[in-house]
Amino acid sequence: LRLSSGKVIERQTRPLPNHSLRIWIIRDLTVLQALDQDMAMHSSMVEEDAARTAAMAEQLFLAKSELEANQAELRRLANTDSLTGLYNRRRFAALGQQTIAKTSKEDIWIIMMDIDHFKRINDTYGHAAGDVAIKDFATIAKKIVGDAGFIGRMGGEEFAAILLNTDRDTAIRFAEDIRKACAASQTVCEAERFRFTVSIGVSAWLTGELSIEAALDRSDQALYSAKSYGRNRVVGYEFAQS
Repeated sequence: LRLSSGKVIERQTRPLPNHSLRIWIIRDLTVLQALDQDMAMHSSMVEEDAARTAAMAEQLFLAKSELEANQAELRRLANTDSLTGLYNRRRFAALGQQTIAKTSKEDIWIIMMDIDHFKRINDTYGHAAGDVAIKDFATIAKKIVGDAGFIGRMGGEEFAAILLNTDRDTAIRFAEDIRKACAASQTVCEAERFRFTVSIGVSAWLTGELSIEAALDRSDQALYSAKSYGRNRVVGYEFAQS
């Protein structure tokens, strides 16, 4: 019985054997009822707290994952060329320095590559076509170099590759493969179709050099010689100096 005063009374009755009487047992359950309600409320609060904690944990996990993804994307943008996806000049040079710091052998070769008559491509077919040509070249060079090294876009239509554990003949072969693949490829931009060639200079990093820049400069000089000799060719630095 729930009384108007708020008390809760339990009423039980049973007959007395061999008597025409009944016994009534009255118990005040108010305190027990309050305890049950408190326990139920506490249990509900615990469940709600657990649910809120789980929801917060999930939100924190998602926020952490999003933050890590954003940080990874920022690192990628800071280290790569937006048009080609290759390393940018700064990251390429940094990786070159790390590479020479880990070796004591002359087994590192640098290839400098430049698309021939690139201004003519832009002037004839438009800058959008020039961008497509740059992307096509990057795809060709990256596929040929593969795991043998890494490639960066040095700016404009100029690119560089560092080959690891490579001798001169192999470096020249890589350069020739890139040159031939570019000459045989056709670039398509909307209704325009055209071909382009590349000039390439090759040079070795020399043991004891503290910077990769000297080897890059030698490759650049060989590239200039390739341009001077008529373009669409590979020139090694040692041959350019003879």
